[in-house]
Amino acid sequence: MDTLINVRGKLKHKIWAMPSEATEEFLQKTFVVRVGTVDAEGFPYVVPQLFVYENGKVWLHQTSAKGHLRRNLEFNSKVCLEFDEHGEFFPYGATQCDTVVAYKSVIAFGSLRFVTSDEEKLIFFDKFMIKYAGASWGREEHTYPRMEPTAVYEVQLEKVTGKHQEADVTLKRWDGAEDKVGGPGTYGCPFHRAALEAETQASGMPGGSAKEI
Repeated sequence: MDTLINVRGKLKHKIWAMPSEATEEFLQKTFVVRVGTVDAEGFPYVVPQLFVYENGKVWLHQTSAKGHLRRNLEFNSKVCLEFDEHGEFFPYGATQCDTVVAYKSVIAFGSLRFVTSDEEKLIFFDKFMIKYAGASWGREEHTYPRMEPTAVYEVQLEKVTGKHQEADVTLKRWDGAEDKVGGPGTYGCPFHRAALEAETQASGMPGGSAKEI
């Protein structure tokens, strides 16, 4: 029986796994991270944040006021981070199940530390402005008069899993002319069919067409 430690950071369906290089590139470019924490009563809390990623670390910031996130982090510095972006979304058959969406997502687990060094804060803010700010704004660089009262956090990523699904360009888009896609009982979506067949093979069950469940 799998324990929480055994399943953390593992994908059930390996066919969706994003290669490590693609995961690294995605973390550097994606816009928002969702930060998951837990409070003293065991309630989870998730909040979106802008961030900087570099060398296996995620950097975040917020006001130094002790809000929900800060209080949770002081109680437990372990966090779960979620990054995602969606791609193309289109129908390929007559039923609503016959729908494809392309996406990329990353789940990461790690431990957070509070950054107190002004030198580290300055490095973070410079990288943050490079990522999000417009180069044409023409403002003086390294001007952060409110840096001192700002809280900066560094998360050292310990387990990272990337997952992606590209829209299948070989699928014909449904135009309303077909009455039905697939026969009765077939697992219509080619992506889910592939995942189910891979799971069937891994479990040693007899092969054959994957049936809808």
